[in-house]
Amino acid sequence: WILEIWNNIPIEMIIKSFKKCSISNKLNDTEDNLLYNSDIDYNEINNNEDLIEIVEEDSLFAKELELED
Repeated sequence: WILEIWNNIPIEMIIKSFKKCSISNKLNDTEDNLLYNSDIDYNEINNNEDLIEIVEEDSLFAKELELED
């Protein structure tokens, strides 16, 4: 069941997560600021429903990118 859930995670979400943690950023320093940039106001996350909404928005964004390819 873990593999099934893992396979349902949108690729774009994984890419954004790796970049946010500076795991896969470019070595020429052009993406160093990604660690500090965010389009999410974490101060407005007050409960699990807020967090679920953010995850759903990321999933929708990833699906939009898949449609463009």
